[in-house]
Amino acid sequence: MSEKTVDKKSRFTSWIVIFSLIYIIFLEIVVKPKIMAVGGKFVTPVETTYYDGIETEFVLLKDETPFNAASVNEPMHYDEGTRLGFGEIKAGKTTSNEYALLSKRLQDINDRISIYKNQINDIDKELRRSIINGNYSLAVDLVGSFSYQNNESVGQINVEDLEKEKANITNQINHMAGEIIWNPPGIISYTLDGFEDLKNESLYLTSRDEFKSILNRPVVKSYSRDFKIIDNFKATAMFYAPNNGRLKELDGKYVTYSIDNFNTFGKGIALVPADYDKEGVAGIFINSHIEDIYQMRKGKINVIFDSVKALIIPTGSLIKKDGVVGVLARDVNGIIQFRPVTLLKREAEKSYVSQGNEKGMINVNGEDVLTLQYYEDVVLRPDADMIGQIFIRNEFK
Repeated sequence: MSEKTVDKKSRFTSWIVIFSLIYIIFLEIVVKPKIMAVGGKFVTPVETTYYDGIETEFVLLKDETPFNAASVNEPMHYDEGTRLGFGEIKAGKTTSNEYALLSKRLQDINDRISIYKNQINDIDKELRRSIINGNYSLAVDLVGSFSYQNNESVGQINVEDLEKEKANITNQINHMAGEIIWNPPGIISYTLDGFEDLKNESLYLTSRDEFKSILNRPVVKSYSRDFKIIDNFKATAMFYAPNNGRLKELDGKYVTYSIDNFNTFGKGIALVPADYDKEGVAGIFINSHIEDIYQMRKGKINVIFDSVKALIIPTGSLIKKDGVVGVLARDVNGIIQFRPVTLLKREAEKSYVSQGNEKGMINVNGEDVLTLQYYEDVVLRPDADMIGQIFIRNEFK
C-alpha cells in the first residue's frame, strides 16, 4: 500500500471523528437541553368519569319512634338493624288497643296534613309561575283554589284543629308509661343521636338558617338499651343548594345521587319546596335501600345531573394557543402536538377534560378537531416552541 493511500485513509478517519464529535456536541448543546427542559416531564392522563351536578352537605331525615328500654317488660333479643313488624315489642300492663288506635289516628292526621301542605305548595308554585309569565287569569283561578283549600265551610281540612289534635295525641302517647306500647313496623336501632325529632316532612318547615343550625348540631350518640324504630320505607336527604335552575327543573322527578364519593349510586325523587328561591333548601326523597343508610345522619352528597367520560390531567399542563385552551401531547409517533380540550373542571392541582365524542373529537369554533387521547402523554411544563418536535417515547419519561 502506498504512503499516499494511507494518508488519504487517515484523513478520512479524522473527518469521521471530527463529524462525530460535532454531532455529539450538537446533541449535548442543542437537542439535549431542549429535551431536558421537559425531560422526565411527561405524564399519562387518567381515565375517569366526571359527574356534573351539586356537591354539598346533607342531613338525613327519617321517621323514628324512640322507646325507653326500661318500659319493655320482655327481654330484648333483637340485633341492630333487625326489621320488625308491627307489635313485636310491647311494654306495660294494660291492653294495646288504645295505643294502636292512637297511633293509627296520629298517622292519619300526619298524612292529611302532609297532603294538604303539598296541595298548597303546588298551588303556590303555579301561582308564582303564572304571575311571572303574565298569565293573570290563571293566577285569579289559583287564588280561588287557594281560598277553597282554606275554607272550612266547604268541608276542607281544618289544619289548625288537626295540629291541636296531633299535639294532644302525641302527649297521650308520650305519657302512656305502664301501658302496653306496640312498636310500629321498621328497623330497630340502639343508636340514638339526638336528631329523632326531625321527620321527613321537616324539609318543608326548615329555613336556610335552621338548616345550617341543624347541620352544626353535634351528633351525640347514645348506646344504651333504649332504642328506636326507623321507618324503612322512606328517608329524605335535606341539603342547601341555592339558585340552581337545573334542580328546580327536576322537582318531582327521579335523580341519581351518591353519598360515598361516587363509589355507589342511588335513585331518589328531587324535592324543591315552594320557598326554595328564598331559602335554598331542597331534598331527595329516598324510598329504597333504607337499610343501607339508616345509620347515617350527616355527610356529603352529590346530586348528579350528567356524567361525562373524562381525563384527569395536571392543571399546570394547560396552555392557550390562538385563544384555544389545550395541552401539548406526545402522540404515538413521539411528535409533540397541540390538542384543544373541553375543560370540565379546574382545580389547583388537577383538571378534568372531556374525552370528546366516540371518535375523540370536540367542536372548536364550529369545526370538529381531535382532542387529547387517553394513550397520549401530556407535557407538564408546556412551551409552544415544542410543537412539532420529536421525543422518543419512554426515553426521557
